Amino acid sequence: MSTVIRASSVLAQQPAMSGIATSALSARNLLDENSINDDTVDLLINVGVFRDQNIMEPAIAALIQKEARIGLCREPEQRQILSFDLNNSSCGFLHAVEVAKSFFDADDAASAIVVAGDYHPGSTSAEQFVETNVLPYGSVGASVLLEHTEVPGVGFGPVYVDTVYDDSDEAYIDFRLAGTNGRRSVSVVSSGTMFDRSIDMATDLGLKALENSDSLDMRKVLLITAPYSRQFAQKLGGKLGLMPENVNSMYRPIKDPHSSALPLSYHDLDLDAVAQWYESILFVSVGVGITAAAAVYVLP
Repeated sequence: MSTVIRASSVLAQQPAMSGIATSALSARNLLDENSINDDTVDLLINVGVFRDQNIMEPAIAALIQKEARIGLCREPEQRQILSFDLNNSSCGFLHAVEVAKSFFDADDAASAIVVAGDYHPGSTSAEQFVETNVLPYGSVGASVLLEHTEVPGVGFGPVYVDTVYDDSDEAYIDFRLAGTNGRRSVSVVSSGTMFDRSIDMATDLGLKALENSDSLDMRKVLLITAPYSRQFAQKLGGKLGLMPENVNSMYRPIKDPHSSALPLSYHDLDLDAVAQWYESILFVSVGVGITAAAAVYVLP
């Protein structure tokens, strides 16, 4: 038993919409554009980390589900679905794959929508924030429909995860230097650059995912990554021993989409063309923490 991607949908650069509305519309489009019946959806997982107006309760997944009008029937005999948040920065998508598979293996679900959203949480009309670059993340809503399959040898393999805590890292406020900007200032001490440390973690997990995949031809593996960065992907690909043509080169002019990075990269692939040259996709993500995750996806 495994998990495959049936369809995906992306809504990018929609600054006039709230984050919840953007994520919900991506989920709604996912079903409508692919002629998928709502009644076939068993689960909705939101992996976006931002919250409109910094809402704490209820779970953003429930608000996205309501806005997207999926599984809201109240009659006992009619279909209802479970929705919840799973927050782990850009690694959230791969963690959601693992959680969905647990539901599939337990026969509690056969399909799940994973929704990712990155946006400014402070305003439902965020053009000003986009223009002034206040938020370092792009405005993106992305959705992926995962399904259980009995077809052997396809879909996601094991998701490998790791976290690193270095007690030489610290962040603090120096009151002698803060002055009138104390609320806006923090001193950070790190044992290395985030880029280099992220590359090291991503390399370790990427190699582990590749080494534990049966009959894998490295010449037919395509790499996509979070961070959503050509530089990061190329550097990681070299460390993994992949040729340059085996590294995703398609990037929209969007600032780091963070939790949406992997769904966005997958959605933008020409899957028919990819299938002619590759047999599998290596998903690798690194997020705050530092947390990293990697998994091989064998194309159906």
